Amino acid sequence: MHLIEKSSAIKFRKLGKSYNEIRSMMPYVSKGTISRWLANIELTDAQRQELESRSSKGRLRASATIRLKKQLRLKSHANLAKELFKKHYTDTFFIAGLVLYWAEGTKTTESVHFMNSDPRLVLLMLKWARKYLNVPLEKIKARLFIHKIYAHENHEQFWNTIIKIPKNNFLKTIYKPTPHTIKKNPSYRGCVRLDAGGVREFYMIESWKKLFSEEHNLALVV
Repeated sequence: MHLIEKSSAIKFRKLGKSYNEIRSMMPYVSKGTISRWLANIELTDAQRQELESRSSKGRLRASATIRLKKQLRLKSHANLAKELFKKHYTDTFFIAGLVLYWAEGTKTTESVHFMNSDPRLVLLMLKWARKYLNVPLEKIKARLFIHKIYAHENHEQFWNTIIKIPKNNFLKTIYKPTPHTIKKNPSYRGCVRLDAGGVREFYMIESWKKLFSEEHNLALVV
């Protein structure tokens, strides 16, 4: 049986078929086996050029498909964001969280990250993400960033009592280097970064920012 399959694979390769095309004709044969069978089969220059051309066209088609799918997802996110903006626009907590994230949240990572040293603002953003972005508590992660001289003070416990997310979602603390050996601010407990969403949530917020700007005529004149 393998002799017949090997013979067929060699025949197809000599006709200029790619490894993936050959494997699709005999999916029960492993990629490694096909590679061994065809290792010594040389393609002509014309066949190589044809394969490269088909591969390039395939990549272009795949890229176009990916772009189209992303555009459709973003359009869906924007439509939902518009509905929710109309629903929550008169809610002061919604607007407060939106403006706070606009000022302090990430702008370019296609994910929702917010970092601050004020426990009230961190808690506000946590509640805001859960209420308006509908992010479950178990999906929210946090990480403490603090100078090394505070390492022995266990500020993780303080933030845990504030945020109250699952223990495993509180990621390993990042200790920042500092030349100082004495605390300048005794009440400082570090900065906490909340990771509260991905692409969907990021573009929801971007849509809300745009709608808020339009509502208050904040478009920039360039």
